[in-house]
Amino acid sequence: MPALTTGVRNMCFGKPAVFFEFHKKIRIMYDKYSPVDPDFYDIIEDIRKRNLSVLIHYFGPAKELNDARGTIQGVTGNSDHEEFLALDSGSKVRLDRIITLNGRPGPAFDEYDSYSLACLDCTAGMD
Repeated sequence: MPALTTGVRNMCFGKPAVFFEFHKKIRIMYDKYSPVDPDFYDIIEDIRKRNLSVLIHYFGPAKELNDARGTIQGVTGNSDHEEFLALDSGSKVRLDRIITLNGRPGPAFDEYDSYSLACLDCTAGMD
């Protein structure tokens, strides 16, 4: 059952307006998790220790391109044995879906290369 949140938002005729919102957790499914090269963990740890701000380009659950910015807090896991990079901005990015981390190729870089060249594989009706 969805959670119910109540609160006060804005003013209506000089009186606080009460709002109700329903929050439902929706689980978005990724493809099966792929193991990440151990060297990539070293890159993550080096950046985390130096407290650098990062820009991450990654594939989302629907294979859409996304980006996230922030400072690395650490690597977290879940019950499905997937690992996520947690940022101070609140973003969590699945490790095996990272295309680039501050410009360095990530685990999904080869997949991105294929993704970006996909339009060159077709003849677009020019047989």
